[in-house]
Amino acid sequence: MKKKDMLMLLLYCVPWIFLTLYGDEAYGIAWQYSVVLAILAVGAGILADNGRVLVLGNLLSLGVSMLMVHLMGYDAMNDYFKPFGACGWVAVLTAVSGVMQMLVWKKQHDDK
Repeated sequence: MKKKDMLMLLLYCVPWIFLTLYGDEAYGIAWQYSVVLAILAVGAGILADNGRVLVLGNLLSLGVSMLMVHLMGYDAMNDYFKPFGACGWVAVLTAVSGVMQMLVWKKQHDDK
């Protein structure tokens, strides 16, 4: 793996999706969902050299975000994030983010 790919994987270890859920639940900041998803999608399209990094990175992000949900009060957040609960929203948002990232990445690399 290239150094750039390793840096990209390190950035995926930040629980971006959990942070958006926490900000929404604790402070009522819902606009951050679109900002985080856009940043992840654009960053992935620009920085990632191959699609495997995007898939592995999203799996890392999913795992770290799920861990944070469990460590920071899974039960308290479930009532706020109905119908899916906190873990369900982490999975849904990670999937949406992953699809957006792959579309941007494909578009960037088809143009080259």
